[in-house]
Amino acid sequence: MRAEAEELAKNALEAKGGAYNKLRAHLQDKLLAWVEELSKVRVLDPACGSGNFLYVALRRMQDLWKEGYVFGAGHGLPTFLPFQYTIHFAS
Repeated sequence: MRAEAEELAKNALEAKGGAYNKLRAHLQDKLLAWVEELSKVRVLDPACGSGNFLYVALRRMQDLWKEGYVFGAGHGLPTFLPFQYTIHFAS
């Protein structure tokens, strides 16, 4: 996904006029679709231990979300990525 997004960003920088806007919109749609996909990930801790596994999984998912946010900001996309989706954790 990241390689494809970087390629779209590169192509958008080289494009002019309507092609630029179309590529930027496509890049933004890809990024938002990735954030939505990330939000639908379900994590299961079948051992029902201390909860550390769930904590680490949540931290990693937050790191991934932030990586998408930083990527978007670095390429001039709106810095607001909706985090309205629920992350489900089950123990």
